[in-house]
Amino acid sequence: MRLLSAIFSLTFIGLRNGSAIYHFKYVAGYDNRPVLFGQFDRFTLFISLGMACQILGSYCLSFFAKVADQRVLSVALTGVTAGC
Repeated sequence: MRLLSAIFSLTFIGLRNGSAIYHFKYVAGYDNRPVLFGQFDRFTLFISLGMACQILGSYCLSFFAKVADQRVLSVALTGVTAGC
C-alpha cells in the first residue's frame, strides 16, 4: 500500500508540474519578468511554493498520525485533497 501511495504521490507531482509548465507557457504567456526579490519569475515562484507546501504537509502528517486513527485520517485527507 505504501508503494502505491509513493507512486501516486510522485505521479501527482509530475502531473502538477507538467500542467503548470503548460499553463505558464501557452495560457498565461511566458514572461521572465522578475516578481520576487528581483530574481524569481512567476513560474519559478509557483513551482517553488508548491513544493514547499508539499514538504510542510508531509511534515504535519506525522503529527496527525499520532493524534488520529490512520484509516480515518487517510479517508479524511484524501477527501480534502480531492476537494481542493
